Amino acid sequence: MSSLIVINRQISKTEETLYRVEQQLSAKRDELEDLALGLTHLYDYMEEYKQIQSPQYIPKKHSNICKKKQEEIFQSLNIAELPATDSPIYNDQLVKTIRELKARIREEKQTLVRLKKVIVTHENELHYLRFERKRKLS
Repeated sequence: MSSLIVINRQISKTEETLYRVEQQLSAKRDELEDLALGLTHLYDYMEEYKQIQSPQYIPKKHSNICKKKQEEIFQSLNIAELPATDSPIYNDQLVKTIRELKARIREEKQTLVRLKKVIVTHENELHYLRFERKRKLS
């Protein structure tokens, strides 16, 4: 009977650990989504700057919601607000920021893979413990 108590404790502990790792995974997915959105905004910014230089440029109105989200993303990435597209920018700075953001996205993807592996390991352990509990009860 005492071994059954130990197995139940291990099951509880493993379930708690699994829950925490799944929460971390969810948070990393959200963070990765924000990073990808930030990268998209940087590419859009770069493209708009290129178009301004062309003679056929027709300015387009940006949504305030989009602008607010961009500010939130840049703030979370510790990127200073980019200047308006009609002001001169340093293309090297923008390219450097994009490279850094891509590297960070790669790191976050690797973290996601590691977290998924940890989840699979804990799920396998949980499956085994439940099997052992069932065997002890039989």
